Amino acid sequence: MPRETAFYVPKLQAIKNIVREPARYQIALPAIRNQPYFVGVTRSRDIDVELAARLAGMPLDEFRALNPAFNRPIIPGAAMPTILVPADKADTFLSNLAAWEATGQPLASWTVYRLKPTESLADVAKRVGVSEAQLREANQIPPRYKLASGSAILIPRDETMDDDIAPAMLEASFALVPEHANVRRITYRVRRGETLYSVARKYDVAPADIKAWNQLRNENLFAGQRLTLNIVAKPAAPKRTTVKATPAKATATKSAGRSAAPAAASAGAARR
Repeated sequence: MPRETAFYVPKLQAIKNIVREPARYQIALPAIRNQPYFVGVTRSRDIDVELAARLAGMPLDEFRALNPAFNRPIIPGAAMPTILVPADKADTFLSNLAAWEATGQPLASWTVYRLKPTESLADVAKRVGVSEAQLREANQIPPRYKLASGSAILIPRDETMDDDIAPAMLEASFALVPEHANVRRITYRVRRGETLYSVARKYDVAPADIKAWNQLRNENLFAGQRLTLNIVAKPAAPKRTTVKATPAKATATKSAGRSAAPAAASAGAARR
């Protein structure tokens, strides 16, 4: 099955088995009320993920866990997204949102920008006043990769830009290419006993890069896990040609022997 599916399907099956027969696994489950845990709030305007979490009174990691589809810093309103919040926090979110909008403060601090043919990510970062690392994180650009020309990326929004991301930009192209021609992408299957650091040493890459390439939340690996690695192919060693040399002494002996043979034959003829 696909790599992403292999990560969550066994977990869902295990949870199903535990909930269906908790006594079989010697687990006591807490009582769960028969009511929805979360509710959906549909938005038509852009809003930052961090701000949405704050308005809902939730830690950012809990908000992201409930809304895994929002894996960028902004939730574009043009897609009419449904934001999920715990049912007991829905009223808090809506009231805080209304109060925030009444102040006239912007809800989003990011927008979409299309990369020009001659621009690099570093050029854009310098122009908008952030680091290249921040742009890479916001756009989930892994190490050793760069954006292809014409790609649409997220950049910080300022007062000269449109209020919301245009619907047409939601489907804009976003393509990654290796920074160097000799970068090769491989899929590695983790063996029993291996760690993030042992795999990193094996392929001469940084552990942090492996986490970024695979969007790992922690450093724990398990046997059979498949990792995407971007490794630099090492140049092939030059071929060595071995010439078999004839020892000088042996050569001299053979030459002397060849010279002595005709002389001996001549001497024998003279005696006769």
